[in-house]
Amino acid sequence: MSSLARDGEILVGRRTRVLLPPEVIVRRTRRHGSWRLVNVDGTLASIPRRLDRPMIGRDVELRQIEQAFTDVAENGRCQVLTILGAAGIGKSRIAREFSDAIRSSTTLLTSRCPSYGEGITLWPLIDIIRQATGGTSRETVLRLLHGEDRDIVAERIVSTAAGSEELSDFHETFWAFKRFLECIAVRRPLCLVIDDLHWGAPSFLDFLEYVADWSRKVPLFILCLARPDLLDDRASWGGGRVNSTCMLLEGLCEDAVHSMMAELAQGEELTVEARARVARTAEGNPLFLEQMIAMASDRRLQCDLDVPPTIQALLAVRLDGLPPEERRVIEAASVIGRRFSLEAVVELLQADLSQTRAVLGSLIRRELVAPAPDLADVGIFEFRHGLIRDSAHRSVSRVRLADLHERCARWAAQDSGREGADVDETVGYHLEQAFRHRVELEPNDPGCPPLAAEAAKRLAQAGVRARKRSDVTAAIRLLSRAAELSSADYPLRNLVVNELGVAFRDSGNWGSARECFVEALRWAEEHEDRIAVLLLRNALLLLRLHAEKGFTLDEFITKGSRLLRAFEDAGEPRHAGQAQHSVAWAYFLTGRALEAERLILRNIAVAKREDDEQLMTASNNLLVSVWTYG
Repeated sequence: MSSLARDGEILVGRRTRVLLPPEVIVRRTRRHGSWRLVNVDGTLASIPRRLDRPMIGRDVELRQIEQAFTDVAENGRCQVLTILGAAGIGKSRIAREFSDAIRSSTTLLTSRCPSYGEGITLWPLIDIIRQATGGTSRETVLRLLHGEDRDIVAERIVSTAAGSEELSDFHETFWAFKRFLECIAVRRPLCLVIDDLHWGAPSFLDFLEYVADWSRKVPLFILCLARPDLLDDRASWGGGRVNSTCMLLEGLCEDAVHSMMAELAQGEELTVEARARVARTAEGNPLFLEQMIAMASDRRLQCDLDVPPTIQALLAVRLDGLPPEERRVIEAASVIGRRFSLEAVVELLQADLSQTRAVLGSLIRRELVAPAPDLADVGIFEFRHGLIRDSAHRSVSRVRLADLHERCARWAAQDSGREGADVDETVGYHLEQAFRHRVELEPNDPGCPPLAAEAAKRLAQAGVRARKRSDVTAAIRLLSRAAELSSADYPLRNLVVNELGVAFRDSGNWGSARECFVEALRWAEEHEDRIAVLLLRNALLLLRLHAEKGFTLDEFITKGSRLLRAFEDAGEPRHAGQAQHSVAWAYFLTGRALEAERLILRNIAVAKREDDEQLMTASNNLLVSVWTYG
């Protein structure tokens, strides 16, 4: 339709026209079955969701969840139960019914996996910590801990929440969070509800499996909600563990569909044909069903409709009918994410606080958004359903999306002082989106390169932190995105590609690691960056030792010693120390303990002089091995 429309003209097609209410006036044109928009009534109301209606057709599934929880509470054990189902099938609704039933006798904490945020691997856990303690400071965390290990647990949790780069062992982090949850559960049964698990980072899924395997003797129930896509990447999820299971939530049966239609129609007399069409199109999906009923009730769902409209089209019509001020607010909120704050929306729109709060109140009454459970008093809201958020986001023009994403990035960067905020990945994501929308609108926009470079730096910083805390999967994803954004920026791209090579090496992907190091080396040589050239040659040398069967330790010692002297000649003691450590390690592996000891002691002196804590730790650890086994 857009290709047929003239300047300033809006055309709609046949299927869209069927969805339009009487308040939208269109006129038939002679151009390929299109209608031209003539007028719109500004007071047009949207289609309200019916979340106040009783849940229908899920009694059996609800009883199964309640029975699993009862078993956990009575026997003091851990259980992970995952509800799988398509979007709109009713996962969140059944979880809400279950939560309401156990709330008075249970510690109930809820979170969700954001749709972007590979670098914020344990974000749902950090969110749960904040709900349980009111913050992530050492003092607030310690209040809920007990036992001799409480100080170690608190330190690990606080460091993780702060995005510390010192986290090198994910198992220690997993253990600390598990202990925290156990300390809460020992008081009374603890239930965690994790939504959108299909977006969870691999390491977060690893954590849930770790808890299922190792948590004992405390009543801990973890209810996860996910689309079946989860099994595409994690085929074994819920299998092979006695206390981890999956439940598939399918479409409502025919009787439940008709019961729900009768409940939703509220006395509206729908024709037999309309009822059949709605039931057939919804295919037992409650969200689809309620939206289709709302559209069918206006008596305009005619039998000659070839293909019934999708839920996405219905939601788009609903959002299009909002008043301008509500439309602006919900669009800004959709850019922030599934969950958003009043403060962020005000900042993005540069709007009045009280007026924005009033508009959000109207959106709540329309059942489009809702106050976030346990966070409403601090101005946190969330979309009623992910499909509503997605539909709102798709409805925003590219120009406005670019502006809103950039505004969101600036706000998140300014807000980085909040407790435990790891903002690089979030800021990088929004800058990346702003860049992509701007470059698609105007490839030669002079503002695009600086925006891409800033996004790349943020994503790279998040990627390096992820690698240092052993979350290699997240590191590769973040650094790959950073590399794509920094395609023509030296030295930024060289630094990013080098870090990406290290992440590939740590993951055991020698081929991709070598490609990254070779590309970075070529760029460094072209730009006559001598130190970068030496560093990359050292990286390739170490890679050969791991990946090439015919490459011997003696060859490595010979070539590594040459690089060591080159670093010393260049006046780079820290880099020389790294090369020296590798050579000492090779001497140790070949049984030449005296040569290894000599180099290690030299390195300890360098580490003291340069105040290099990382080199000092590595040298001391290797020295202990040499003294013990050499």
